[in-house]
Amino acid sequence: MRKDMLRAIMPMVLLGFMGRDDGAEKGLGELLLADAARRAANSDIAVWGMMLHAETDGLVKWYGDRGFKPTPEELVGDVNKRLMYAPLKSLLA
Repeated sequence: MRKDMLRAIMPMVLLGFMGRDDGAEKGLGELLLADAARRAANSDIAVWGMMLHAETDGLVKWYGDRGFKPTPEELVGDVNKRLMYAPLKSLLA
């Protein structure tokens, strides 16, 4: 089994929809993301990382700047080009 295939079977928590409010203070999204990572790490569920689906190319960049990586195409196919993942330890650092 290839090394990158091992990541595909690691337990992950899926971050659902995170909306945007143009009136919200700057930095709130980053705080919400950190809070979600802390909650996942402190839960009774053993997870290695967090996955999400970035809705736009701009969000792919935003999440990428925060440590998320695109899921390799050979694992998810052409359908989920915006499916991203990050290890919890990198989100909590």
